[in-house]
Amino acid sequence: GINAVFNAAIAIKRIDAELAVVDQFHDTKLRIQRELIRLANVEVGDAIRVLSLPQNDSVVLATLQKASDQLELAQTTTVEQDRISELKRARQFLVQASGAVGTGLNYKIGEGSVMF
Repeated sequence: GINAVFNAAIAIKRIDAELAVVDQFHDTKLRIQRELIRLANVEVGDAIRVLSLPQNDSVVLATLQKASDQLELAQTTTVEQDRISELKRARQFLVQASGAVGTGLNYKIGEGSVMF
């Protein structure tokens, strides 16, 4: 669970960075935007993988999958408002899933590179 919550925290940080990029550049710099979204989804995929072991909460896995689905939509759209909405929904699903994994697993990711 600790690894999954940490992955979600990293994904949330990357989503927040992408929201800042889209706010500044709108529908330009799409290559950078898509890469941030892809990297966020890599973290979500890792969380899904580590929680896919037997006896893990299927509700958490379903919520993480919803986040991943939203990130895939955000990565492929060329419509700025759709991208923002999908990113915000993905972020909400990640917060929800993290809270359901366990108690006392609150990670704050500090400043640093969110691209690589």
